[in-house]
Amino acid sequence: MENGTFSTPPPYHQGTPRDDFLTGSGIAPTSTRTTSPKPSKTETEPLSRWLRFLGAVRRLWVLEVLWCFVGLGSAAVIITVLAQYNDKKAPEWPLAVSLNAFLALLASLMKAALLIPVAEGLGQLRWIWFTRKARRADDFELFDAATRGVSGRFMLLMSLKDGCLASSLR
Repeated sequence: MENGTFSTPPPYHQGTPRDDFLTGSGIAPTSTRTTSPKPSKTETEPLSRWLRFLGAVRRLWVLEVLWCFVGLGSAAVIITVLAQYNDKKAPEWPLAVSLNAFLALLASLMKAALLIPVAEGLGQLRWIWFTRKARRADDFELFDAATRGVSGRFMLLMSLKDGCLASSLR
């Protein structure tokens, strides 16, 4: 560097730590140096397609619609089973499962399946409510309580103008 020129930098080390250990030097032998090729466009296309698909699923509320079908299907099965065994002796099912246990399982599945679309819908309504115009901070707590139970939903409906959420979003 005495006359203003720069010396060339040392070669880039692409070997593995194992190569350094075996050769005893800081630079791996040239026979073991490998370069990792960049992934080609065809290798990344399935991933980008999958990510685009997942984005479309979230935008179109596909999961929420599917959970609605699961909840309504569970309700239909409950109604069918109750209609079939109305005024009849309780059935003898395998594994000592009673009719009450089966119906309780279906009722729990129905409640859980319908809870997801209701919570997502309330979250979307909260977003719409607060982005339309400036609102009080108390309204945020009302929406939050509405996602936790029936009493919170009732308080939300009663506290908003006109008592109807759809008419107050204008």
